[in-house]
Amino acid sequence: MIVSPMPTRFRRTGFTLIELLTVMAIIGVLIAISIPAVMKAREAANRTTCTNNLRQMGVACMRYQEQLGHFPTAGDGDYVGPSFYAVNSPYVGWQQDAGWGYQILPYLDEETVWTGAGAVSPTNGVNALKTPVKFFFCPSRRQIATTTYTNAAYPSQTAYSTLKGSAFTVFQSDYAACNGSLVPPAVGAGNGIVLTQYTGSTTSPARNVVQITDITDGLAHTLLLGEKAANPHLASVTILNEDDQGYASGYSGNGATTMNLNTIRFASATVLPIPDPAVTGPTGGAFGSAHFTSWNALMADISVRPISYTINPTVFVGLGTIRGQELIDETQLLN
Repeated sequence: MIVSPMPTRFRRTGFTLIELLTVMAIIGVLIAISIPAVMKAREAANRTTCTNNLRQMGVACMRYQEQLGHFPTAGDGDYVGPSFYAVNSPYVGWQQDAGWGYQILPYLDEETVWTGAGAVSPTNGVNALKTPVKFFFCPSRRQIATTTYTNAAYPSQTAYSTLKGSAFTVFQSDYAACNGSLVPPAVGAGNGIVLTQYTGSTTSPARNVVQITDITDGLAHTLLLGEKAANPHLASVTILNEDDQGYASGYSGNGATTMNLNTIRFASATVLPIPDPAVTGPTGGAFGSAHFTSWNALMADISVRPISYTINPTVFVGLGTIRGQELIDETQLLN
C-alpha cells in the first residue's frame, strides 16, 4: 500500500501587519511615559547644579567680606572691564572697577582667570573677560557660552585705550546680584547688598559698600544673588545691556537708557521675576530662570531658596532691602 506523504506545514518567517502595529503602539506608549520622567530627572539634576553654583558663589562672597570687611560691589560704571594697578595685579575690594562676578574669582579658586592667565597688560584683562567659569552658568538654560561684545566704550579704562572699538569676547553669566528695590536708584544709591562705586565724579570712587553689620533685616531674609531673567533662545541671541557684556560687567545706577544690568537686578514691585519663555526683550532688571515654577535665590546667610515667579510683591521688596525692617512670611516665598 502506498501511503501519501503528510502535507508540509507552512512556517511564518515574519510578523503580520497587525502584530507590527501593536508592537509599535506599545513602544510609543512606553516612550510617551518615559520621556517626561527622563526630562523631570534631568531638570532635577540641572537644578541641583544651579543650586550648588549659587552656594559656591555665596561661600566666595562670605570669604570676600571676611577678608576685605565688606561684600563684593557692583563695580564702577557700566562699560568697564577689570582694572589692574600692575601687570597681573588686579585692584581688590571697592577699588576694582569690574563687577562682583570678577571680584570673587580668587575665592572660587580661579586666580589664574582673575590675573588674566599671566599675560601682559592690557591683554590680561581681555583674557579674564573671555575665559569661562562653570559656576556662572545654569545648565537648565544653556551650556557654558561666550558672546562677542563690540561697543567702542567697553572696556573704558586707559589701559584698554588701544583696544577700544575692537570686538571683545566675553563669557556670559546666568546670575546677578541684588542692588535693592529701587529701579533705577539715583547715582551711587541702592538699598541692597551689592552697590555701585560710581558717583558721577571723575575723581576716585566713594567707598559705597555694605558690611555684614549693615544688614539689620537678617541675613536669611536678605537677597544677595539670584538667577537673572534672560532668554538665549531669542532670535537676537543676546539682550542689549542685560545679557551681552559678560560676567565681569560693572554697574553705575545712573538711570540712563544704556544702564548695564548684565550682573545686577532688582527686587522691585514693578520688576517681578519672570521665567525664560516670558522674556522677549529687555526686562528692566528682573530676576528669573529657565526652571519651571521658581528661580533659585541666594540669601546673605548662604542658604539657597526657591522663589516663585508669583511671589507677593511686598515680600519680594522686603527680600531686596538690607534694613527695611519688613516682616517676611516664609510661606509666601513659593506662593
